[in-house]
Amino acid sequence: MALKQTVLIAALPDFDRRYKYHKQMRGGIGNRSLRARNQRDLPRNIHPILDVLYGAAVLRDAGYDVHVDDDQYRDSLDYAKYERDLVAALPRDPDIVFVRMSQPSIVTDLWVSERLRSLWPNAMFHAFGPLFSAQELIDCVAEAKIFDTLVASEFESVVLRVASEVEMDSIPGVYVQTNNGYVCEDKTRELTDMQSLPFAAYDLVDYGKLDRFIIQTERGCPLACNYCPYFTGQGHKFRAKTAARVVEELQHYYETFGIRTFMIHDPIFSLDRKRVAEICERLIDLDLPIEWECETHMNHLDSGLLELLYRAGNRHLAFGVESASDEVLEQANRRFKDWDKVRENIRTCKKVGIRVTGYFILALPGETLRSVFETMRLARDLDLDTSRFNLPSSYPGTGAFQLGLESRLLRPEEFEGTKAEYYSQLVTEGVSAGMKGFRISYSDSISDRQALLLWYVARHRYLGRGHKNSRFVRRLKVWVYLVMIGAIAALNPRRIATS
Repeated sequence: MALKQTVLIAALPDFDRRYKYHKQMRGGIGNRSLRARNQRDLPRNIHPILDVLYGAAVLRDAGYDVHVDDDQYRDSLDYAKYERDLVAALPRDPDIVFVRMSQPSIVTDLWVSERLRSLWPNAMFHAFGPLFSAQELIDCVAEAKIFDTLVASEFESVVLRVASEVEMDSIPGVYVQTNNGYVCEDKTRELTDMQSLPFAAYDLVDYGKLDRFIIQTERGCPLACNYCPYFTGQGHKFRAKTAARVVEELQHYYETFGIRTFMIHDPIFSLDRKRVAEICERLIDLDLPIEWECETHMNHLDSGLLELLYRAGNRHLAFGVESASDEVLEQANRRFKDWDKVRENIRTCKKVGIRVTGYFILALPGETLRSVFETMRLARDLDLDTSRFNLPSSYPGTGAFQLGLESRLLRPEEFEGTKAEYYSQLVTEGVSAGMKGFRISYSDSISDRQALLLWYVARHRYLGRGHKNSRFVRRLKVWVYLVMIGAIAALNPRRIATS
């Protein structure tokens, strides 16, 4: 009797301890940020990667011998140790290797994949991930000529056809390596039918190291804010599991793994209010002892739905505010500006017991120094539990990335490094000021240095009470940063905000 084909799905390590990675966030395209110096010898946080776990379940249900190796659970310090541990974890050499790539980790993903390819020369190697929704990243990875295919379609929708190796050149969104480079006959990205997904294969990873499980109940975002990678990675078509399926999945994880804490990682959980209400009602009837959090849009919420969310176990809501400036929101295609409704919903959350986090982006197009400080005041006035500030990240495929190219804010040809290094640096939070080839500020009125200092001001003003720095130290730092921002404006009067 022939052995089942052995399939390895790998999320690869990164050995640079300066950074922390989150490959599941930003629509699955990922982001990267600097770690505090005193934390770089500590294990990094683990964030489950859902297309890996759902895809593994699809393959296992079809009869493949599936192994998931996500190095987050091991956090390898060097390649030699990583390779030894990986080989020891497999029963035999894999026949098929799927490598889950992300934009921030693209440099190391290519470097490690090349070595694994030498280790297992007879295996088929396939790269996948939402980063391949952008042609620029497909072209970047294709130049390395490491993989037999690059899978731009959503992984779960085509994984069985790719694994079978039957008529691969006809699979939508799959680029096949030939003597003439990578060829894709149908560049349409095939999207996953969310309702048909099996439960994520958390049993194939060391789930005991997790403080919560992450699940998806929907994909696709029709709002299409021009800076947001969700629209790029998941498309605009809203696709959702039924309320019954969502509750069944949560119940499965609770009863099978004993998990009581969940993050629902959807672009906008509340997009279909009727479905959300039904999910809540079913959870209340089932009386599962679980708590969960989600990202949402304040436009879809009211006091009645918020009270229902709490009764169903929701204890944390996060939503995007981005800016207090109407001009900035207009240019970003952000369609919500009803701050009175936001305040009312936040008051309801506090009343019932739901924590609220607001996300803000500084130095977007149309931003001025004045509007940045108005945004900081808005963050204070909204009385959020947590305010998180970011600078713009440039994701190929988004409107912001295209604007950056057209306005020459992004100049890849000037970057002193490889294309992969350039794309990785584009989504590294707050450490790119002064590098050739791009700016971290998308505003004509704010320099890169000012944007970075404004980011520092916002972060120090809104640090949690338990932070190691005293309030006096934080205020002193803020004062120094403000003086520096003003000095830059004085020396460069053309950059002074006039509105």
